[in-house]
Amino acid sequence: MKKITLLFFTALVATFMWNSGYAQTACSQETLGGAEVEDGYGNLQLLIFANDLVIDADTAFTLNTIQFNVLVTPGVPVTGVQFYFYKNSASGNGPGLELGSTAVQAPTSITNVGTAFGFDLMQVSTDLAVPYTLVGSATESISWVGVTIEYSGASSYMEVVTALNTPNESYFLANGIWVPGSDPIDGFDQAADGVMSFFGNCDAIASCAGMPDAGIALVNPTMGGPGTSYTVSAQGYTVNAGMSFQWQSNTNGAGWVDEGAPTVEVLAYSATAPAQVGDLVEWRFSSTCTNSSETAISGVATFTTTEVEYCDVLFPSGVEPITYVNFAGIENTTSAATGGAPLEDFTAQIASVNLGEAYPIEIKGNTDGAFTTKIVAYIDWNQDGVFDNATGSNEMYLLPDIFSSTGEDGVSSIGSITVPTSAIMGNTTMRVMKRFNVVAAPCNITGYGQAEDYTVEVSDATTSIDENNLLAGTSLFPNPLNGNTFYVNAPKLNGENIEVRIVDLAGRQIFNNTLVVNNNKLTVSVNDALTSGMYLVTLKHAGEVHTYRLIKK
Repeated sequence: MKKITLLFFTALVATFMWNSGYAQTACSQETLGGAEVEDGYGNLQLLIFANDLVIDADTAFTLNTIQFNVLVTPGVPVTGVQFYFYKNSASGNGPGLELGSTAVQAPTSITNVGTAFGFDLMQVSTDLAVPYTLVGSATESISWVGVTIEYSGASSYMEVVTALNTPNESYFLANGIWVPGSDPIDGFDQAADGVMSFFGNCDAIASCAGMPDAGIALVNPTMGGPGTSYTVSAQGYTVNAGMSFQWQSNTNGAGWVDEGAPTVEVLAYSATAPAQVGDLVEWRFSSTCTNSSETAISGVATFTTTEVEYCDVLFPSGVEPITYVNFAGIENTTSAATGGAPLEDFTAQIASVNLGEAYPIEIKGNTDGAFTTKIVAYIDWNQDGVFDNATGSNEMYLLPDIFSSTGEDGVSSIGSITVPTSAIMGNTTMRVMKRFNVVAAPCNITGYGQAEDYTVEVSDATTSIDENNLLAGTSLFPNPLNGNTFYVNAPKLNGENIEVRIVDLAGRQIFNNTLVVNNNKLTVSVNDALTSGMYLVTLKHAGEVHTYRLIKK
């Protein structure tokens, strides 16, 4: 696990107190900043930071408003916030099972309450679009509320205070593990509470009667690549004794089926995306009052399987470019000038590899002087949308360093990449990265360097495609489509004519043309013919027909 950046403040800064503008109730809990900013933990746009919340015995706390303090780059706004709700862990140390989450929403208000060491200290207040109810037990209990932000700056830090006013210190979620701030290795070596306050209403838990409130279902994220994980949660449902809840799903309109067993509380449900791009999964839950036998059905939330989208990359200190990549059919020379894009998209260039085979790779780059840069390549072999850089990962390839190179001389990094036999066949993404003095993480946000993305087509050399069935080896990208042009990867059909027909889900024809495959791909430009939605793309060649689902954002 990587060390999280700690921003430590030791001096007196602008004097202020954070005073809530919201009336407290018996359930409200405030952790306030003081006249001095003690610490900031980050990055809040990359991690979830959570504070604990005490719930009285036999009480339900309906959370309406959340406020927190965050340090951000001056002039860079917080554009969105998302909150997560958890039970206490079985050990009593940190968050446990996820209960649910909110959708990303814009803050209700953002107020500048000070400055510190070049950062603005912002008080962010959010009235939840749908209030969330945390249910207590027969004795006093602990729940947890986590927060993350949408923000385009390089760094953001949750303000924290070392005077704890809750039973537990703040935790953060990193690589799927909850880490206490006091952890001396992966944390910040200091126990602290996030400056975060919760406002809402307390109600005694009563027995249900009559028709319960149905509530709504939420999915997070709402789209993702085949095989990726997502979470289904709920809001706005009846919270009383005597309730029973059941999750249900409906894939591609095949019909509603129960997921898991009925429960007496609504827990977030962990689901896996279907394998086919374009698959739609609807989610809902039933709320049954066992006293009245009345059942209400929630609103529906939808998950869509899409082509995988990868994290962004930043090199805020400066871009020192990769100038040459040669790998498995890719040979790409680019400018040696510094100061370009931190992440370049070359996914239209495709490397073709076979399971279990090894391929040489050569990288060149400009070190901008007599400096050492570390070279690494990541390949998402399991197509889960994540470049795995854990110790021993088969998706991470450390290559030789480059020292004192202009990027246009004879200096290069030469290594070898072996394709795992467990790799999923089809198209995936390779990210080549170059960074000064340190191996770049897949989602790098600091230092000098550059990254480039390419497409890798994985095949099984022991399985041949019949000459009369060549469309079986094609694939469509990008999907979802943001612009007006997409491509069909067809490496076995160079020079061949392919008929392309696009229809919407109502059967209306949008596009029909015969195009020629060049440089291993077919280029399909639809101008402004497609609006947001789903379409069916049918390819025809030599009597063979193959259809893909295409999503237009």
